[in-house]
Amino acid sequence: MVIFPKMIQNHKERTPFQEHEMKETHFLRPTSLLTAFLFWAFTLIAPPSFAIDSSKIKVSGDARVRYEKYKGKDLDQSNAVASSEQAISQSDYTTTRIRIGADFTVTDSVSVFFQPQFVKRFGQTDTTTGGTVLTSGTTNQANNDLGMYQGYINWSPLSIVHFIAGRQRLHFGDGLLISDRDFHMYGQAFDGVRLQVELGNGTVDLFSSKYVDFEAPNTNEPEDEADLLGVYTSWDFEMPALKKVDFYFTRFDNSVRSSTQAGLPGSTSTYGGRIKSTLGDFDYRLEGMHQGASDHMGDGEVGYTFKWMDVRLAGGYFYASNDYNDPFSLKHRYMGYADLFSKRNLKGCHAHASISPMEGIRLAVDYHNFTRTNKNRTVYDTSNTSYGSETSGSSLVDYTGFSDEVGSEVDLTLFYQATKRVEFELEASRFQHGNFFKNQPTLLHTSRAVKQFYASVSVLL
Repeated sequence: MVIFPKMIQNHKERTPFQEHEMKETHFLRPTSLLTAFLFWAFTLIAPPSFAIDSSKIKVSGDARVRYEKYKGKDLDQSNAVASSEQAISQSDYTTTRIRIGADFTVTDSVSVFFQPQFVKRFGQTDTTTGGTVLTSGTTNQANNDLGMYQGYINWSPLSIVHFIAGRQRLHFGDGLLISDRDFHMYGQAFDGVRLQVELGNGTVDLFSSKYVDFEAPNTNEPEDEADLLGVYTSWDFEMPALKKVDFYFTRFDNSVRSSTQAGLPGSTSTYGGRIKSTLGDFDYRLEGMHQGASDHMGDGEVGYTFKWMDVRLAGGYFYASNDYNDPFSLKHRYMGYADLFSKRNLKGCHAHASISPMEGIRLAVDYHNFTRTNKNRTVYDTSNTSYGSETSGSSLVDYTGFSDEVGSEVDLTLFYQATKRVEFELEASRFQHGNFFKNQPTLLHTSRAVKQFYASVSVLL
């Protein structure tokens, strides 16, 4: 039988509290000999037609309505929209996202999964992920409200071997390498093929894919021509202080780029590893990556959970070099809920405290502090766009004379699980500028802190 639920996890480890986190559907284009071979194989094993038996259909999905309000989030005052009526009017909005998925069991070894997605802002015709008003017919017009989030064939010729071909979400480990970015309006998915093999206490995933750009095409995110391929291995152990070990390698090719994507590398190779475990009431995770010739990133956390009201205290630290690139990572969870920064050229610490005063309720507070890694370089937002000018002519702008203090953020969260399938969540964030921004009054907003608020209700099918 097809082991569908295990496959879809993609080594994903999260709780509802840990992860607070369309371009037109286009056909998958082969990116390698592996891709071409797997498509040929699917044409051989997939029946030309089959009668639908309702007992062989599993329906899943979720619906979410979320209200968002922010103030002062555009730190770059050089953006002409920053002080316009348009930007002010978009400081609060409500979005709807509905995903309905159907898993069709064709044979004991073949299934088809299809999951359309409806995304919409209240009262508006065209939207982007950030809620910017768009004019119909412009080059940056957002995609249709109803599109395909996932759609793939799953073939398991053996109980331990699974081929998945089509549009699919990928989420490995803690999401520091690749995540589904579920918090965001459209989420994240890839068109590609994946081979998953279960080997005793571990799994090996090999994948070749193209990034699906659900957002407007003029952002500094990778475009849909960007290729991502790699291997991710995850192993479980019964050792007292070492329960999970992962190793991985990815190759990201974004050589076909628009003129607005100068900040993104044409191609990047990344390899790294992760260890994660519990030891009694203690827990820890540690992950490191090396990228290209000299760039790297490290992220770790240590926590302790008390039995009284499930109180958890944790602290961590991260470090990323000045050209480290993480276009597919789960930034919302690790870089603060205000969603202001990527890890590039930043280092920082964070502290976490949470408590469950009664069943189904969890309260938390998180603190983040950010400083620059390289004194010569600026910092970057979640789409890898620089705050302030990155270049002057053909030369990099030198930021040596500015403070390294980027700022600090406090996040408050209330999570309430009303029933098994109904969840409510409130989040409030406040980011206070550091001297790095305050030293640049002609370029950046400095007169107020960044404030952001979310309120959402989710229903799980």
